[in-house]
Amino acid sequence: SLGNVDLNGGEELKYRDGYIYWTTAEGNGHITVNRLAVDFDTAANDIKTKKKVPTAKAADINNASVTGIKNKTYTGKKIKQSVTVTDADGKTLKAGKDYEVIYIKNRNAGTAVMEIKGINNYVGSKAFEFKIKKAANTATIKKTVKKVSVKKKAATVKPLKVSNAIGKVTYTKVSGNKNFTVNKKTGKVTVKKGTKKGTYKLKIKVKAKGDKNHKSLTKTVTVKIKVK
Repeated sequence: SLGNVDLNGGEELKYRDGYIYWTTAEGNGHITVNRLAVDFDTAANDIKTKKKVPTAKAADINNASVTGIKNKTYTGKKIKQSVTVTDADGKTLKAGKDYEVIYIKNRNAGTAVMEIKGINNYVGSKAFEFKIKKAANTATIKKTVKKVSVKKKAATVKPLKVSNAIGKVTYTKVSGNKNFTVNKKTGKVTVKKGTKKGTYKLKIKVKAKGDKNHKSLTKTVTVKIKVK
């Protein structure tokens, strides 16, 4: 195969054993093979004239510029980049034709690697690191006003409901009447027997720990409990 051939002034272009054979009606001509020029000057119809086919020198992908690499956020899927690769001559290269991309550790939060490897007319490779940041915790907190009677015995209520939390959830009492205690694991509030009637406010800190791919979430909420 002669690759990309541009024949100017020549006719009956032939190739055999690494050489180009041609005839020309003009007595001279010009061809381009594999992006390299070959000029000739020969008598008309001289089919014996020959020229060694030049071999294109592969360009080093290390000399190319790569733009568009950005830090990403965890999605649960493999993270890929949308980049522009330009060689030293200013030509924009095409993935799959001029280079291929290889990813390492590009699913979970942390440091991922993207390697651009030259193919066909390009050789070499160059690697880039990018960060995959933890995603936000998806926990939601809903609070409800609770009513209790503690004339004869203590009562326990749960004024908070946490949904879709990632990681272990804990509850801590921040402020409020001393007759109210908060269970660290369940968030249930126990009201001491004999507490006077009234509406009481408690501040409770809720924390979802998160995991290797999700951030922790901490939020302090105020709940109301009415003692009848």
